[in-house]
Amino acid sequence: MASSNVGLPEKEPEDRSLVQQHLIEAFTPQFVEYLEPNMILNRLNTLNEEQKEQINKLENSVSRHEAVRKLIQLVKETNCVSEFIMALKIENFERFQEVFEDKEVSNIQQTGRQYCEFLLQLLRAEIIEHITDPLKVAQEMRQGNYLTERNVEVIRCIFNSIGPTAACDELFRSMPRKKSDWSFAFFKIMEKQNPAMFQLLGVNPAIKAAVYNSPPDPNPSQPGPEGAAQGRQSSDSTGDEGFSDNEKDDSSDKEYNDYGYPDLQMRNYQFELSEVAVKGENTIICAPTGSGKTRVALYIVKKHLESASAENPKKIVFLARTTPLVNQQAKTFQKYLECRVQHVTGESELSLQLHNILNHYDILVLTPQILDNHLRDGKIKSLSVFSLLILDECHHTRKGEPYNNLMKKYLKAKKLKEQNLPQIIGLTASLGVEKATTCDDAMTSILKLCANLDVFKLSTVKENKAELDATVPVPDERREVLTGNRNDGARKEITLTMAGIEVHLDAAAAKLNNKEITTLLRKRPSEYTSQAYGQWAVKIKQAARVLNTESEEAKLIARTIVVVARQLEIYNAALDIHDLVRLQDVISYLEKKLNDNLGKNKHTEVESALSTSFRDLRKNLEKFEKTGENPNLKKLAKILIDLRKEKGPDSLGIIFVRTRATCYALCDWMKSVEELKCLNAEAFTGAGAHEDEGGMTQNEQDAIIGRFRDGKIKLIIATSVAEEGLDIPECNIVIRYNHVGNEITTVQTRGRSRKRGGVSVLLGSNQIVQREMLNVERSKMMTEAILKLRQLPENAITSKISKYQIEAIEEEEINEVAKQYRLNRKREGHFKLRCMRCRNLTIDSTDIRTVQGAHHVVIDPSFMKKVDTRPDKDPHKPFDGIQIAGKIHCKECHNYLGITFKYKGNMFPALKLECYQFIDGDKVTNHKKWQSIPFKVKEIAVADYHRMFGDRETFNDFDDNPLDNDAAAACSKEDRSSYDNEKDTDESWG
Repeated sequence: MASSNVGLPEKEPEDRSLVQQHLIEAFTPQFVEYLEPNMILNRLNTLNEEQKEQINKLENSVSRHEAVRKLIQLVKETNCVSEFIMALKIENFERFQEVFEDKEVSNIQQTGRQYCEFLLQLLRAEIIEHITDPLKVAQEMRQGNYLTERNVEVIRCIFNSIGPTAACDELFRSMPRKKSDWSFAFFKIMEKQNPAMFQLLGVNPAIKAAVYNSPPDPNPSQPGPEGAAQGRQSSDSTGDEGFSDNEKDDSSDKEYNDYGYPDLQMRNYQFELSEVAVKGENTIICAPTGSGKTRVALYIVKKHLESASAENPKKIVFLARTTPLVNQQAKTFQKYLECRVQHVTGESELSLQLHNILNHYDILVLTPQILDNHLRDGKIKSLSVFSLLILDECHHTRKGEPYNNLMKKYLKAKKLKEQNLPQIIGLTASLGVEKATTCDDAMTSILKLCANLDVFKLSTVKENKAELDATVPVPDERREVLTGNRNDGARKEITLTMAGIEVHLDAAAAKLNNKEITTLLRKRPSEYTSQAYGQWAVKIKQAARVLNTESEEAKLIARTIVVVARQLEIYNAALDIHDLVRLQDVISYLEKKLNDNLGKNKHTEVESALSTSFRDLRKNLEKFEKTGENPNLKKLAKILIDLRKEKGPDSLGIIFVRTRATCYALCDWMKSVEELKCLNAEAFTGAGAHEDEGGMTQNEQDAIIGRFRDGKIKLIIATSVAEEGLDIPECNIVIRYNHVGNEITTVQTRGRSRKRGGVSVLLGSNQIVQREMLNVERSKMMTEAILKLRQLPENAITSKISKYQIEAIEEEEINEVAKQYRLNRKREGHFKLRCMRCRNLTIDSTDIRTVQGAHHVVIDPSFMKKVDTRPDKDPHKPFDGIQIAGKIHCKECHNYLGITFKYKGNMFPALKLECYQFIDGDKVTNHKKWQSIPFKVKEIAVADYHRMFGDRETFNDFDDNPLDNDAAAACSKEDRSSYDNEKDTDESWG
């Protein structure tokens, strides 16, 4: 064939075939990375239709990577290598032709491409913000033959159906496939559309020149220009210097080194904080918010890297607990240090590949679970591959926290006398004392934290205390007591409705005659508004969920109790926010939580009655909407107005609240108050919840912080997500509106008032104010405990910490033995899951498999006929190769059952265990975690894929569902953490 001569030296046909075979073999990893089989499959006439169908099925049902591997295998087996090369040439896959045609790519060209790709990788999120028309960019890339017509059409469809961000994601997936110089072309197109792009991205001119002039290869063994090639990132979401503590230099004339990086300028107290760490010892750096702990960490890292040699290489891992914090700290390292930096979170494509990129970077910024997973799975053999481990907000290194799980591995390795374990550095504004009631208790708590971190020396400011006090402002702290329970007409209407609902509960319980539920009913709290009442309703609901009901009548009664108890729980929460927000916001909250079932069919008689009760209540409440303003809102408005007069019209402020519902309600209220409209108040919530539950994406958070910094927003109303770590600009007004946490959050929120002359106000009920008083005392106790620890002899501290470490290791070993015992007891056997509410939808264990050993999915094709799917409204990046696409609800009773996610090109229904009854023979229980069940569940296999997707008719609706798209949402496991702690996140009544 003519194609056999393409780009090869003149050789005998057998030799030529052999060379081609070797080239194919050598280049397979690149094919797997970039090739799209469907683009060339029709040009491979040697392959029969059955073989082509096999490849197509793998691409559609498993993954593109597997399809490419199968294609390469068949190309070699059928000896159609020349045909394969010709197909690549016809389709202009130039990155492959460079190899096949022996085209030379100079070192300068190769380095330039690497520079560009590094810059795109690091600045991708910021660049996407500047792509106003991804379709136009795609069309221009098509003209340069960097995309196919099919690529452009896919991007167009995504742009029209989902939006520009998803279209940008597809653009970035498609561009690298055909040509290796794609990044050059992309930058040229972007700068053509926006000449100021590099300036807007914060990339200095030296780096821009490096991108376009293709500098020589850097020396990979030394920190230097290669770091510069990654770009000095900045965005509106970072502070003046990119520090999480937002401290500023004394001089506005910053000094830069040869590579365009700002030089660190340290204060005396910051040098003092770094002394122990620079000597190579483990330590916890404890200093107030705003004192510059991030600057200290940068200095320590810089000194650590400077001590590197060929015999003693250095590699650093910096851990932060959430995705926004990881991204924020990575930008800071990239901006200030001449080294190779990479950040990885659960959303990142690198989350499962950390072990493969270790050798390419000097600093890795991670969420702790990523590192813990790689150690657990043996992908990273030991922590000794790192020389320095830094834990941001290290006070979270306590029982049950990811940090502590990681440090237990460190302590066990230390016990086994493993060599070259990393130096440990902790950063925190407050060590915390847990539930200590005396100074001795506080010392014990601090020493146990030190033991967990293998720290024998604390780094606090002693010699330069005066400088620290002069640098970090202490706000004027004030307290105001809110009006108690509002006994107005609206409250009476809600409590009357609750009394009516209780009648249904009593009637159902009387028919059921269950001892546990009867006992709980006798313990019913008298006050509808109390927290105890809400907890009581939850206990009733949980007791009803595990009832073993076989008859239809018993199922109906159990369902009624679950639904009624959930409603009482919601009304109790509504009474709680009734004291803090407008009545119309209370109504909106109830509608959001109760309206899910109102438009659905298949209600029971009681559920229909409950719907009617709510409609009647809503009408009655609307009568009171304009009959009186909430006195607590009046007090909040007066405090804000007075403080702005006192501090000036340019003042910036934060109001902290407990729930997302309160957060958005206050924002709406402020827009209706004439004197507060000028504040342009905006809500600021965490990424741990979906958009329809009040959560935010990181881009939304960044945009709000940017507008706050620019003064376009004068006030942020935030949940606890803003209390810790996030780089929020300095402000001089902080108000906590009926919300306190522990002594750590008291210190953190106080530190948010960073401007000199700032004020911090607690506006809360008597109970909240009392709790804050205890927090303040615990904070003083912590300071006293640190002072006492300083006075202890070094050997006494060492002895105590060593003792606590031995206890911690022994406890962990006992836990591991118990865990292994439970695993060993897991048996091959049969169980069933049954919908917690209606008790009709049942799943057999033979139809359940795991994906990645963790996500439990249903492989029975008929399951999708029994559920409703609802698309996710909040697109996020995938994590661990999984994209969450939506939610599934029982068709019979609308109970929330789990999620749908996309994995290897296929959609799976995944089960949330606590939404089901667990049936083991005659025994009915309720489990929250799959690891607690006594049975083994098999990992999904090829045969299961055939079963799931073999019946195309059954799965047709699922495959064509609007959930099935590459922009489907996902949420990082780390982000769904202790932040943003609104409790009312149940999906429905049950």
